[in-house]
Amino acid sequence: LDTRSREEEKESLSNYAAKATEYIARNYAYDISVDDVAHHVNISRSHLFRIFKEQLGVSIQQYLVNIRISKVFIKQKGLSPTQYRNQYRIRHYGYNSQPG
Repeated sequence: LDTRSREEEKESLSNYAAKATEYIARNYAYDISVDDVAHHVNISRSHLFRIFKEQLGVSIQQYLVNIRISKVFIKQKGLSPTQYRNQYRIRHYGYNSQPG
């Protein structure tokens, strides 16, 4: 592949990842599956898995779980996990950076 073809392929992979993450963001609360996401993006499940690993560094299943966990945490605590951790550090250690 020449440089242009590689760049086009990279852009295409990024577009698939963007479409998939957008779909997940809109529908994570429903009982969607990896197959549903792949169908929405119009690629195979295995291709979608490869794109997520390459573009985001995690499997699509792990991405979906992480989104669901973060959203539930925010709903329960009223803060993102990072905000909650920072408040905990300020309260218990008197500063907002990692201890130790």
